[in-house]
Amino acid sequence: MFRSFLLIVLRKFRNRTSSSFVNFVCFTLGLTACIALFNYVHYELSYDQYKGSEDVYRLETHYLKEGKSTQKDAFTDYLLGQQLADKLDQIETIGQLIPYSRDRKGFFKNERNHNHLIQEIYYANKSTLKILSLELVHGEFETALSQPHSMLITESVAQKLFNKEWVNGTSIIGKELTSGERGLINNRFKITGILKETAENSHLHINALITLPGYDLANLKSSVYTYVKVEPEANLDSLNKLANIVYQPQEPEQRIFFQPIQAIHTTTGTSNEPGAIVSIILLLFLSGIGVLILGLASSNYVNNAIITAGDRAKEIGIRKLLGIKPTRLAATFFAEALLLNILSSVVAVIFFLLISHFVSTYSDINFPGPKWQYANDYLTIITLLIIVSTTLSSAY
Repeated sequence: MFRSFLLIVLRKFRNRTSSSFVNFVCFTLGLTACIALFNYVHYELSYDQYKGSEDVYRLETHYLKEGKSTQKDAFTDYLLGQQLADKLDQIETIGQLIPYSRDRKGFFKNERNHNHLIQEIYYANKSTLKILSLELVHGEFETALSQPHSMLITESVAQKLFNKEWVNGTSIIGKELTSGERGLINNRFKITGILKETAENSHLHINALITLPGYDLANLKSSVYTYVKVEPEANLDSLNKLANIVYQPQEPEQRIFFQPIQAIHTTTGTSNEPGAIVSIILLLFLSGIGVLILGLASSNYVNNAIITAGDRAKEIGIRKLLGIKPTRLAATFFAEALLLNILSSVVAVIFFLLISHFVSTYSDINFPGPKWQYANDYLTIITLLIIVSTTLSSAY
């Protein structure tokens, strides 16, 4: 039966080349646009989806007026994390990050006295590495930030500051960097590890971490990113209530809020965010545009089918006289739409890959290309697009 379906479909494409070609082009362009839009939406929703991140939260400071939140701040007081950890059994670990400077960057000199600008620098405690799932390429994880004046830098920064050693494969562990300005601690730092580059789809991008000392910081107010890892069975509403009972705010209308790390990138209105934010409304709008494009491509197929219906009336009549059941006739039309959608999807995927390559290679547009670790998700999305477009286009 499948062979007969295939022969009928191929014969139809051959006899109606022009209309089939128009349908093919419309479906291909529509599916290419859909794949590009859904890829972007999928990428934005994939932020901070590393293993164990479902139990990681960032503490935020919310300011209320008449019981409603009027301002949200990603910063908290330095002592807050430890205060909550001492009182709340659900909190397993605390990680703290303090921006190195107001704009999180600074100049550092290597041993050759060459000055280099490093961006996205933070003071951090050792637990931050585990909570944010940061990986070391070189160095010992347990001791990387255990000593004062220790510093971790990413591979790209290491290559820039110590290019000769990096090219020759010489270890740079133990080498020193000197800051052009004094920060919270001594301005000479010893490199104790090399960090793997932060994932692109992370709300927080890090190029260097410096040991966070345990002194002279107790009075540091509202300038610390505080992350906590809680027990898997911990309840968010319960955590928020208990935290605000334990914490003694500076202002009566100030509250502490546990923000899931997976939701940070799509939550707008928070000040002092370390990275870019995207509105969930925008993502829903783009998803709607994708569905609309798919619907337009399918409606074009239906319109062409209606226009050519008179030409196929004789064929349908003869097949009915031969005893072909209506369900099998319907299956034939469905098979035509399915085959056309599969062919269009294959070409659309090729177009999308080519467009992604050219955009990333020859332009500065920050367009997310395909991420092969999400191959199963892509396959699911494309399959759903084929099913939806086939159903819509064969509905006539």
